[in-house]
Amino acid sequence: MPSGVRDIQLLELKDTISQLNNTISTQNELIRSLQKMLQERDAKDSEKDQLIANLQAQLDYLKTRLFGSTSEIRHEQLPGQLDLFHLQTEDEPEPVPLEVEYIKVKAHKKARKSKAAYDEVFADLPTENVYVDTLTEEQKTCDVCGTMMVPIGHEPIRTELRYTEPKLERIDYYATTYECPQCKETEDQGFLYCNKLFEYERSYREKGLSPKQIYNRRLKDQKPVIEAFLSWLDQLHPESGDRLIKAINYSNGCRSFMMNYLKDGACSLSNNLSENSIRPLVVGRKNWLFCDTPAGADASMKIYSMIETAKANEPDPLKYLSFLLEHRPGAEMSDGELEQFAPWSKLAQETCK
Repeated sequence: MPSGVRDIQLLELKDTISQLNNTISTQNELIRSLQKMLQERDAKDSEKDQLIANLQAQLDYLKTRLFGSTSEIRHEQLPGQLDLFHLQTEDEPEPVPLEVEYIKVKAHKKARKSKAAYDEVFADLPTENVYVDTLTEEQKTCDVCGTMMVPIGHEPIRTELRYTEPKLERIDYYATTYECPQCKETEDQGFLYCNKLFEYERSYREKGLSPKQIYNRRLKDQKPVIEAFLSWLDQLHPESGDRLIKAINYSNGCRSFMMNYLKDGACSLSNNLSENSIRPLVVGRKNWLFCDTPAGADASMKIYSMIETAKANEPDPLKYLSFLLEHRPGAEMSDGELEQFAPWSKLAQETCK
């Protein structure tokens, strides 16, 4: 083999050996770095294991303190140590159980002291009243008729507590209230008509008049009052003022049936009886938070109507409902047949006493 070729091969072998040495050095560095990482991880795992062991020991201790026995008696005797709590000689007699005496304590309830109200706490403080005029000159003019309003009193606005060394003062602020004298006169006139009607009704009840007598007296006493009220109502033409206009419109809307109660002496002047009869339904509806379906509301309306009608005609409501369920009147019956099951009928009155 020529010497030139051999030299080339030797050079290639040297390069290969140099590359292999570099590769080995790189691998050794990688191995050392991995070993270092493993050592660090092992150290962290050891710290975690120690932390877990410490936490477990604390948990066991807390469980023992919380759920374990609080007695100082040891249930496991240590070897070589005497037990001071369970020593019993042969001559020691058996303990005699004590008789337990039970004392009955009368039940009682501690009364809670009610919290003092704001005014009770500061009732003894000296009070200074400050009167404030809250309306401007323009606001003191009546919106309805343009008349200058006049002061009629004061209403409280706020209360302040002012501490002035060395004393504590209470200051109440009151706003001056105004009203229109002309509108007040108009309102008073309307109240006079209404009060006159109720005065007549009160006198009828005090005298114990029959429905027929009440009918005749109403035509004589109350019909002229209502006609005078309607005539006075026609003379009112307010230019502004929401409250007065609403009152007049409401009265005019009721004009067509305002005298219906005059046709029967048994009719009531006001709707107080109707308001009182639906009060149980309103209270119940507030408690059970409304009806679930329209059908349920319709059923409640019918049941309450029968109960309140029975109460108004004196039959016992429970007996009257049982009476209706036993006979089951239906729409196929005539008006005369249905009349027998009304709470004011003779049959219902005798059966549901």
